[in-house]
Amino acid sequence: MRLLLIVTFLINGSLPAQAQTGGTVSGTVRDAGGHPIAGAAVTLAPSRAPEVRTDAHGGFSIANVPAGTYDVSVLKGGFVPYTYAGVVVPTSAPLAFTLSAASLDTMRQIASVHTSAGSSFNTSSTAIQTLSQQNFVDQGQLQVGHVLDEIPGVVSNRPDSANGAAPGSITSPNLRGAFDWEKSNLIDGFPLIAGKSGDYDTPLVNSLLFSDVEIVKGPTAYANEINYGIGGTINFVTGAPTLTPHDTLIAGFDNQQGAFGELRLSDTIGHVGYVIALVRSGTNGPLDDYPTYVTLPSGTKVNGATASSTITSSAPTGYSGPYPVPGSIKGSNPSAAYTTLAACCQDFTSTYQSNGELVKLAYHFSNTTSLTAGYVGIQGNYDGPASGLTQIYSTFTPGLSYDTAGTPFANGGQFLLNQTTTLPNQNVIDNEPMFEAQFRTAIGNDTFLARWYSAVLERPTYSDSPNPAATYTTPLQLWGTVKLAGTPTTFTGQTADVTVPDSSAYVNSMGDFDHLHGMSYEWSHPLASEDFLTLAYDADTSLTQSYKVAPGTAAVQYSIAPGTRQDMNNWLVRGVFGFGDKAQLTLANYYNVYRSTFAPTAPTDTSFDFSTVTSTHDDPRLGFVYRPDPDLSLRFSVGSSIAPPYPSLIDNNTETPEEVLAAGGAVGTTVTVPVNSGTLKPETAFAYDVGGDARLPHGNILSVDLYLTNIWNQFLTQITDTNTTYTYNGTPYEVYTSTNGNLAQSRDQGIEVALHRDPAVGYGYTVSGDLARAYAYNLPPGFYSTAAGGLETNLGVIPGINYISNGSGYNNISNKSEPYSMGYVEIHRRGSWGQFVSLGLTYYGSNNMFNIPAYFVGHATIRQPVAKDTSLQVSVDNLFGSNDLPYTVYGVNSGALYAPLITGQTGLKADVPYGPSTVRVMLVRTFGAAP
Repeated sequence: MRLLLIVTFLINGSLPAQAQTGGTVSGTVRDAGGHPIAGAAVTLAPSRAPEVRTDAHGGFSIANVPAGTYDVSVLKGGFVPYTYAGVVVPTSAPLAFTLSAASLDTMRQIASVHTSAGSSFNTSSTAIQTLSQQNFVDQGQLQVGHVLDEIPGVVSNRPDSANGAAPGSITSPNLRGAFDWEKSNLIDGFPLIAGKSGDYDTPLVNSLLFSDVEIVKGPTAYANEINYGIGGTINFVTGAPTLTPHDTLIAGFDNQQGAFGELRLSDTIGHVGYVIALVRSGTNGPLDDYPTYVTLPSGTKVNGATASSTITSSAPTGYSGPYPVPGSIKGSNPSAAYTTLAACCQDFTSTYQSNGELVKLAYHFSNTTSLTAGYVGIQGNYDGPASGLTQIYSTFTPGLSYDTAGTPFANGGQFLLNQTTTLPNQNVIDNEPMFEAQFRTAIGNDTFLARWYSAVLERPTYSDSPNPAATYTTPLQLWGTVKLAGTPTTFTGQTADVTVPDSSAYVNSMGDFDHLHGMSYEWSHPLASEDFLTLAYDADTSLTQSYKVAPGTAAVQYSIAPGTRQDMNNWLVRGVFGFGDKAQLTLANYYNVYRSTFAPTAPTDTSFDFSTVTSTHDDPRLGFVYRPDPDLSLRFSVGSSIAPPYPSLIDNNTETPEEVLAAGGAVGTTVTVPVNSGTLKPETAFAYDVGGDARLPHGNILSVDLYLTNIWNQFLTQITDTNTTYTYNGTPYEVYTSTNGNLAQSRDQGIEVALHRDPAVGYGYTVSGDLARAYAYNLPPGFYSTAAGGLETNLGVIPGINYISNGSGYNNISNKSEPYSMGYVEIHRRGSWGQFVSLGLTYYGSNNMFNIPAYFVGHATIRQPVAKDTSLQVSVDNLFGSNDLPYTVYGVNSGALYAPLITGQTGLKADVPYGPSTVRVMLVRTFGAAP
């Protein structure tokens, strides 16, 4: 009996222990439509069991798995490999895997990108972040710029010459201190670049058109296309047809007389899937018939008599004032510092319209083979002058005897003068149709992908002037003094007919056209459960031209000649290799061939003489991931990049002063003449990234990255004073030349940190920021010297100091500043019925793109369900009215900081506004299952 009790006790006592020694990992594998996937390979890591295959119902089971924590990986040709991280054995619930179809649309289609349900825990070898359409909806942001500013290492930069408050203002998201042309710009994985700027501007990109925006910072080996990708890659993903019904309707309005909306329909019926989306956004913006005081262009006639110049950079006799700027350099005193005659008014309306369409059809031959064809369209227009409106504090100097009683000006006092006068007004049109197709199939676990695309970027500018040989007459109210046909004349508010000469009137004055097409092929072969070999080939062509119509002659002057093209061919070999259970290595080599065809000189007729330059470059890249435990992922990536000269750099036609002046190219009494620089060297770079993600208790995720990018041959423009003058229509102009060149060495470096929590229900938060440096070093001894003497150009390039934007009397690498720091803080709460409340603050540190001291911008959202699947939302951008001017201000009374120059002096900068508070109200209704 005693022996029986002992045996019974031992058996009963061992049962709990035995239950903890192992278990079964089971589950199902399905596609996005819920259909079972048979033959998928399922493995565990650390390896404790042999690979198993799913049955005809997509089911699998792995028995006798020892207790522990595992990563469960699923692999099937034609689908994106998926890893469920942190599965604890024994487990009581079966696992459910949903595999996405493999595609070249997105950069997340590679085996080394692991995912973990319920978090954004990054287990890849590079710093990658994805914003979904919902991220933009949660903040009521229709444009992408302000949300991108919240990501460490990303700055949606604006030129210092742009009016940041206007919705149509030029905006370009930059990565890790890199400039506009130093990143890879993609839509659905296809490269887009405008030959005029070497970049893809995003003001007309509507956030509602895209399902995701992928940001990869640093030397990623995930994308097939890395052209210009020194700072990284941004990919706008439109989304694919869903396999189950999912429809969305959004309608809303803003407090600037704007309206917006989206209709998206998606489903698969039988073998055919579709997605159709229409998005619209229109607003008046902050300027609605806003009157500005202007000066008269050279050659203007008042009541039929020719008027003399009405502005000067030096004080007339008897006047003093805030100018010149203390410690000023040659040219720092603005050409419009003093005004003798002011005219009223040129009215500005910052109207903005953005439209987008998406149509994709997919035919599924099987769950591993499909053909998709689609159209992505972006169109829009905006008021061009309002998007660049810069007002300067000018001193009214009509003469000491002028009586200003009853006028809007004080004699010798300051007033706001529109420095960007454009009579008549201009309107910028944008049209960006893109056609794409993609074929996907599999043989066993091998995946084959092929795609093709053709796109057009058209940006013409139109005006109210009827034809290029005509003058433009408009009634304006005048104050001050001016010589009319040599006779001094005084105006005290009288209205006169002002005739702008054909040499200054704007008529269909500019047009930028880019035609792009290309193809990609990829084969991916698994070598083991998590080891892959990928071979890919990409060929892309960009045909570009840019012109302006010379007023008066109607002659078309090309700054980029028709026939200019870039051919980019890239071969990729990539291997992903596992080392044990905790490490993974990605090795890739991109062999790039660039052929640039350009016309180095302006033609005498319609014919062009072209030259072709070919450059090749090997860009090896390495990524390494080490996971000592399931809640910690450490990453390291390193690799090189190349940015060949984009067309407008090498197709910069040499022109004469007369040609530039005839096209209205004067700034005050100076004229800058472009001179072709011949063949530029490509920029090359080598970058490093060290970082990691940690999954902390209670769903908190910590992410840290340190990076360093060394750049050689960075592009810059040398502006040189020739110490000569050219007289045109009786006015002498000081002549400068502008030539493109290379900077020897520069460096981008910084640290990025983010801590966040985002539960499905409850309180969440984000705290993130970065510290960044972007500067030149090892400058050659003669860098600041020119043929006209020393210290005449690039005075804003200071070794070891972050790049600043261009200003008055000096030029820089770019027209955008690189901030030393950025940050973002947000707290939000999600309710169980779809309620959502959030409050966020974006920090723009010193040397920011707004050219003012560091400051915060707030936003807030409240969303409340009002019916089943229907919510009402109110969002406010710039909640506290920070830097809320509706236009750019330039001059000593603006809030802009002076620019430090290499001479120890200072230069003027423009105060670029963020824009006034904007309230958006929207109704959101969804139908069907989540995509």
